[in-house]
Amino acid sequence: MLDLKQILAYNGDMKTREQVITGMCYTYRHDFGLTRQPEDAPWISGMTDLERRGLWLTMAQIFDNDIMPMLEEAGVKIERTDNGT
Repeated sequence: MLDLKQILAYNGDMKTREQVITGMCYTYRHDFGLTRQPEDAPWISGMTDLERRGLWLTMAQIFDNDIMPMLEEAGVKIERTDNGT
């Protein structure tokens, strides 16, 4: 059986909601942390600020609606550092 507390622990410290969601973004898009401009050629790696914000909000919705309820049911508390956004 999976121990969710161990899965979310990193170097002995629990990850925050924002760290988990950011990790989900990097998993989905390896270039999540690279910035590109809207006028850049389409083959340039990276995301515009608008694309990055959109992906982060999508992953946050998945986390909040699908993952968080399972964590709460398992008794895992995840800290929020974003003041609810």
